[in-house]
Amino acid sequence: MQNNFMISIKLKYWLDHYNLNPILIFEELNKDINKENLRSNTRNQSGIYGIINTVTGDFYIGSAVTNKFYSRFYKHLIKGLGNKNISIDLNEYGIHSFAFFILEYYPEEVTKKNNPNLMTLETNWIKAYLPSYNILLEAGNSLGYQHSEEVKQKMKENYSDLRKEQIGSLNRGKQLSDSVKLLMREKALNRTDEVKNKYKLASSKPVTVYHKDGTVFMKFTGIRIMAQYFQCDHKTINKCIDTNTLFRNEWYIRLDNNV
Repeated sequence: MQNNFMISIKLKYWLDHYNLNPILIFEELNKDINKENLRSNTRNQSGIYGIINTVTGDFYIGSAVTNKFYSRFYKHLIKGLGNKNISIDLNEYGIHSFAFFILEYYPEEVTKKNNPNLMTLETNWIKAYLPSYNILLEAGNSLGYQHSEEVKQKMKENYSDLRKEQIGSLNRGKQLSDSVKLLMREKALNRTDEVKNKYKLASSKPVTVYHKDGTVFMKFTGIRIMAQYFQCDHKTINKCIDTNTLFRNEWYIRLDNNV
């Protein structure tokens, strides 16, 4: 287990880049002692976790029901199952190039009855950050599936000081009151207008950017997200699509109408 003062320079760079503030971080996962630390320090907990490639910066967000954080780690980074994008890079870079971290604890035991709430929380995290390893925008839902292995979205969302303090309190081992737990659930399920706007961007018309020779350069889940990536007006992209002209004299843009 590591804190923000002990993590590697590479990992700190990517966490700062995405503005991610994990509760717990585990690196050097090729070492048995760190695997055991992960197992013991996440026992009887549930919530949201992340996996990041410290070489490429690609990352994944997922959820774990009560006492299953280690199982999720084992499936992804030992067995190489669960996400094909992680599996491919695991074979190329090795487990030592990955870190596993906890983003948020769910404030109560997760059962079949309240598991949909955890799935909603996971979906909120995914849509807020659009992690490049995630194939689906909604947890457990293949509706609207599209391949986006070449896309490395760099979206981020700042949580309020209250939310950070609640997470910090959990990390310090303090017992939260029922009222605070209720507030956490409400904030997770009722997102701010800023985050809801990001959801709208993520669900806009998907596009593919092609080199002049017809090979794929990048895929984006929406025109406005592409505009954010290239720091341009979305109207410029629409104009290139409508007139079939080159974008910045380098790329063609096509709507993915079949998605």
